[in-house]
Amino acid sequence: MGAQRLYLRNGFRPIAIRRRYYPDNHEDAIVMMLELKP
Repeated sequence: MGAQRLYLRNGFRPIAIRRRYYPDNHEDAIVMMLELKP
C-alpha cells in the first residue's frame, strides 16, 4: 500500500494491528510509530 511505504521510508515502524477497524469494509488498521531522538 502506498501510505505504508511512505511511512516505512520515513522511519516509522508497525507496532500493532487493529483488527476489523474500518466499519465500511472491516479492513485491519496498522498502528505505526516513529521514535524521535533529541
